[in-house]
Amino acid sequence: MRKRRFLFDIIHPSNVHYFKGMITQLRDEGHSVVIVARDKDITHTLLKQLGMPFISMGKMGRSLGAKIRFLMAGEFRALYLLIRHRPDYVISMASINFAHACFLLRIPFFAFDDSEHAAANRRLYAPFATRIFTPASYKLNLGPKHFRFHAFMELFYLHPKQFNRWRVTLDKKLTSSRFAIIRFIAWEAFHDRSVGSKERYDKLALVREINNRMSAYVSMEGELPPELEQYRLGIPAYALHSYLEAAEMYIGEGATTASECAMLGTPAVYLN
Repeated sequence: MRKRRFLFDIIHPSNVHYFKGMITQLRDEGHSVVIVARDKDITHTLLKQLGMPFISMGKMGRSLGAKIRFLMAGEFRALYLLIRHRPDYVISMASINFAHACFLLRIPFFAFDDSEHAAANRRLYAPFATRIFTPASYKLNLGPKHFRFHAFMELFYLHPKQFNRWRVTLDKKLTSSRFAIIRFIAWEAFHDRSVGSKERYDKLALVREINNRMSAYVSMEGELPPELEQYRLGIPAYALHSYLEAAEMYIGEGATTASECAMLGTPAVYLN
């Protein structure tokens, strides 16, 4: 079998989990794999904890201007990395920069997408993708290059055949009694601009209410507010799914985490 060169572009912590099994299998089969990753939330931490070397694509700022500058600089960065590593295929979760760079260099670009509401991002990457893969439940029709698979993205790593490979031993101090995991997100993605930043409920009151019934542990994108520090979920980032599996319930703003709980059989309440 001919050995191929692959480049994976990681733009969000969830992408690490989506692709870690694929990356491991390709490497086990003798293929060459290069990972590039944005410095977003715990993405770099996850890759380091999993022992996956990567090339940093830098960190995106919070303002709209900073995001635009980051994307523009990323166009040149992506071109440079493709010319340097010459992959046969590029795989990403709807990456704008690598979609454009691959189109210019005639390198097949395979995109995965599961966010119908991310319209602005889709307009910028989809015309340049070679193939777009989505779960069958995806509501939009993306044309002839659209391929639907009968599964969920979360099963890439939470299917028992995969999850058993990554399952970790739990900390008995945290799991000695019933517990819930509560997650808040930063609301800083492109598709969050119209809905983010405004507080719609009292986070501390919510956490205290849950903690009156069972132990409440909080996970959060960005900095945890001081008033929630005592509830911090102090575990390695790569171990989250093992704790979600053992939790009594999940409550949070993270849609991906809610979907992960559905795969693991853990009751979930999605705050949107």
